[in-house]
Formats: sequence, structure tokens, C-alpha cells
Amino acid sequence: MAETKTLAPHPGKQSLFLATAADLAIYGGSAGGGKSYALILEQLRHSDNPGFRSILFRRTVPQLMQQGGLVDTARGILPLFGATENKVEHQFTFESGAQVKFAGMQYEDDCYQHDGAQYALICFDELIHFTEKQFFYLLTRNRSVCGVRPYIRCTTNPRKSSWVKDLIRWWLDENGSYAREDRAGVIRWMVRRNNVTYWADTPDELKAEHIGSLPISVTFIPAALSDNLTLERENPEYRSSLMAGTQAEQDRLLHGNWNVDDEKGDYFREHYFPLIRHVPDLVHVVRFWDRAATKPSESNKDPDYTAGALLGKTKDGKFILLHIHRLRDTPGQVRATIRQFAEMDREQYGRRYTIALEEEPGASGKSEAESLVSFLAGFQVKRVKATGSKEHRAAPLSSQAEISNVLMLEGPWNREWIAEAENFPNGAHDDQVDAVAGAFNLVAEIKPSSFSGNW
Repeated sequence: MAETKTLAPHPGKQSLFLATAADLAIYGGSAGGGKSYALILEQLRHSDNPGFRSILFRRTVPQLMQQGGLVDTARGILPLFGATENKVEHQFTFESGAQVKFAGMQYEDDCYQHDGAQYALICFDELIHFTEKQFFYLLTRNRSVCGVRPYIRCTTNPRKSSWVKDLIRWWLDENGSYAREDRAGVIRWMVRRNNVTYWADTPDELKAEHIGSLPISVTFIPAALSDNLTLERENPEYRSSLMAGTQAEQDRLLHGNWNVDDEKGDYFREHYFPLIRHVPDLVHVVRFWDRAATKPSESNKDPDYTAGALLGKTKDGKFILLHIHRLRDTPGQVRATIRQFAEMDREQYGRRYTIALEEEPGASGKSEAESLVSFLAGFQVKRVKATGSKEHRAAPLSSQAEISNVLMLEGPWNREWIAEAENFPNGAHDDQVDAVAGAFNLVAEIKPSSFSGNW
């Protein structure tokens, strides 16, 4: 008999993940939060049950076998509790006969390779790498006659374009960016019928609406690097490594932002905007304001920005991005800032200068825009009613920028603009892109949007 060993999760989120009674628990957020380690610890719960069968998935076998990966982590833990490894089958067997298997699912239809299988526990490491079809099909293999109630455990990092974000949307803030701490570990109930997911706060609600369906309980628990006390202590450089990545990588992997994708967008690149240091004569100049009026708070840590983009057109048809200002503040401070820049811009550009304000749809949007126009009495102001998608409105700017017809005045704001533009529409924010595209469409007399008044 192997010597008895004791391993314990870190207090906090890792312990919450291992303690939840939910049928489906997803542990996700920052990189380095101890998520994969928690999956391996979960395998010990039923190691004395001869009929227990568990399977852990990564999308590919090489990902499973990489240094520091799932199998490597398992080799450091499971043998301490009497498990022996079959390296050919990627399987560990405990002295009781309980088995833990590791597998890849590289191609979407690989899920059918598990037809007829019975797994009391199914685990997905990095759930965003799997397709929705793979995940929900494997749920049909989550069954057991060994006395263990079938359950599923998943880990994941954030990704804006992933179906996983839709699955856990209730546990995120109003913008779908960050996990709500007050909902961490809260259980809801889910039914899946005809590829549609239905939710309720209690199983009885779903049973009444979907006769014959058996609801499963679901929870989401956010992970943060600070939850992994061992990694923070033994490898403090890891945090610095995450901070050295791109802004998108930092937002996603360090801060747990679900409104970011790693991949750059298809619309803008830094070299699209040649830098200049002196401004030639301009025919038209527009400062376009894409407005928001929320300050960061505990309940909304990363609200949208108010962004004001100043863009001009030269006599020979070139466009120049002159300046961008952005802020996150109260409605009153936003109005005051718009007025302040209006006075500075008009002093420099005179009658060539116009202020443009995006008008939100509906009566309240119209009323708010009219109020701001009144506040800016004495200035030439255009109200823009945006139509179509953000991508549609940004397309004319992208086309001209790609042929180097949009120059950029050198300034300290350049770096933040390029970082957002290159990630559009995959980034956490698109306020600057909206503002620059709005200014461009007016200056270029392109009208994908309707606006009040005429040039």
C-alpha cells in the first residue's frame, strides 16, 4: 500500500472550484491561476472507487504532453497516491482500479471516437480551444454506474470570440468583460435542446418549461494569478512576463478580460499611418466625439471611453489624423471636456472646424444630443446618427489608410491609438476607432451614416 500523502488546494478560488457541487463547473480567467493543477487534484476524489473512469482533454496530444502540461503535472501528483502510468495509453490506474485517461480531440469529429464510452468525470483544459459541438457531444458520454454522480470540470482563459463567453455570460459584468465577484461560484441551471441553451435560477423552472428534460447545475469561478500563491512565490517573474506581452495579451491573460482576442483585426496596421511632424494647409477639420459617461468602479472596472478624434483633409486629398483625446468620467465632465477642446480647436482652425457628435438611437439619444448642441452654442456642430455595424463604418477609413492616404501627426497619443486600431474589432475597446472613422466619413463626405445638417 502506498504511503498516504496529503495535497491541498490554495484557499480562495481554487478551493471554491474543488468544493463546488455543480454538475458543470468552469474555472477561468487569468493565466497562472492554478487551473490545470486543480483539474489534476480533482482526479483524487474518487481514486478508491474501482469503477471510476475519468478523462481529461486538451485539443491536441502534443499540448497534453508539453512540459508543464496536464500529463507532466499528473506525473508529479497521481503516483504519490498509488497510481501507475501507462505511457502508451496516456492513462493512470490507481490501486483500486480507478482510471484517469488523457486524450486529444484535434478534429471536430474526433468527439465521435468516444461513442459508447462512459466517463463519470469529464475534464476540458482550455475549453476555448474546443468547439461547441465537441463539448456538448461529450456531455452525452458523461454517465456512470460506479456510484459517482456524473460531473464535468473545465478550465479556460478568456476569449472574446469564443462560444464559452456566451455560456458564462451571466457571471460577467454588464459589458461582458470581467467576472463578477459576487456571482463567483453561484449555481444556475441549464437545459440544452436542439442546440439551444435555456437557463433558470432553479431546476423546477426548467422542468416546467421543458418536459422530460433533466436540468444540470452550472457555475463559473474566476481565476487570477494572485490565487496561485505557489507560482507567485516561486516564480515572481511570471507576472512580469505577462506584462511584457501586447495590450491584448495583458488584458486577456493577466486581467481576465473576456472582451479581447489575441488575434489582430483585419482593418488596421501601424504602417498604414505614416507619421508627420508638420501639418500642411487643411480644407476641412472635424473633431468627432464618440461619447460615454461612466467612471471605472468595482462593478464596472473597464467601462467605455469618451473619445474625440480630430481629423483634417488637405487640398490634395490627403487625410491627417491630428489628435485623439479620451477620458472616462461623469456626464458633466465629459461635456466640459468637449467644450474645452472645441474652444482650442476653433482657435487653431477657425471656420474650417466642425464638431461632430454621435447621436444615440431613440428619443433619449436625440434629446441628449440636442442638449449638448445647445451647450455648444456658437460652434458649428453636426449630429450623426450612426447606422450599420462598427466594422461597416470603419471600412472606408481602412481602405484609405491601407494605401497610406491617412497620415498621422506625431504625438504621445499615437501608441494608444495604434494598439486599439490593430486589434479592432477584437479588442476590449473600439472608442477611438469609432471616433476616427466618424471624423473620416464626414471629412471625406462618405455617408454610411445619416446626419443632421449639410456641409
